[in-house]
Amino acid sequence: MRRTMCIHARKYVGLISKHLNSISIILLSILAAVSILVGGFNVINRALLHYPLPWVDALIRYSLIWIIFLGFPVLVKKMKLISVDVFVSRLNRRAARFFNLLSYISICIFSVVVLIQGCKILSLPIVKLQTVATLGISKVWIYSSIPIGFAITLIHLIVLAWDEITGRV
Repeated sequence: MRRTMCIHARKYVGLISKHLNSISIILLSILAAVSILVGGFNVINRALLHYPLPWVDALIRYSLIWIIFLGFPVLVKKMKLISVDVFVSRLNRRAARFFNLLSYISICIFSVVVLIQGCKILSLPIVKLQTVATLGISKVWIYSSIPIGFAITLIHLIVLAWDEITGRV
């Protein structure tokens, strides 16, 4: 009974992880495309009309912030983070699994800390009152990229650690 519950829980968390990853990739593509198109339009506008649009730089800057915080979980999911695996690759399978799990746990601890701090930032009254003048949006939309990105990262890490523990890797 307990084993069946664990298998079902892994299945559902895995599905959530998979769908969040797909949504993240779609949003990353949209944000990158918008940044490139709007930036290109602004370059042409500046060169031909000598009138750069003031909101373009802010849009690109805040799109890049979202790209960073949505891109990190995608890299975690695909296990494409920067790592030095020369040491781990020379170990036997059991020791390598231990070090991989240790890596997941350390990233998980970091993610929890950043998630908590990101939520604290969002709860500050000053953040709730700030707006981006050129875009007319609340800074909450920009700062929310931090807890959202790291919440997704935690879900991916749970799946990766679970697979490492059960040997599904």
